[in-house]
Amino acid sequence: MNSGKRVAILLYVTSLLLSSALLPELLAQNSPATKPSAEVKTPLREGWSLQSSSKVEAKGEVISTTAYAPTGWSRVTVPTTVVAALVKETPADWLTRRIEMIDTPGQSLAGWRLLMMMLEHEVHHRSQIDTYAGLQGWPVPDIFGRSAESIDALQDAQRAKHVR
Repeated sequence: MNSGKRVAILLYVTSLLLSSALLPELLAQNSPATKPSAEVKTPLREGWSLQSSSKVEAKGEVISTTAYAPTGWSRVTVPTTVVAALVKETPADWLTRRIEMIDTPGQSLAGWRLLMMMLEHEVHHRSQIDTYAGLQGWPVPDIFGRSAESIDALQDAQRAKHVR
């Protein structure tokens, strides 16, 4: 899965979080007209769906309404990752079956290990691209929340706060 699809899926899941059928209920509960009750709880972990943006034909304006009914989507519990959500629906016999290696006859790997190797391979190459982009002075996306550049930008301000 390329980073564009990952971003699209992340944006879609975020839009689902913001526009779920639970949002109007949550807003109504916290409106000044009604007092929040200690007994009322709004479950936010259950009832989410996940789908690749390449498989969704509807526009964002349609998907982000409570009237949209996703069909053929993966049911997920949040918080989760895309990989965890997709593997959860994978049949157990797919994950435990042995798959013969092409380059080493007589040797085999479990299905779950092949999936893990693909993920590790993707992370490895993404890191290589980001490293080379940084060396060339190109902006590097901060996929883990912070980049080296964002830390560098914060250091002077933090040092000024804590002068000895």
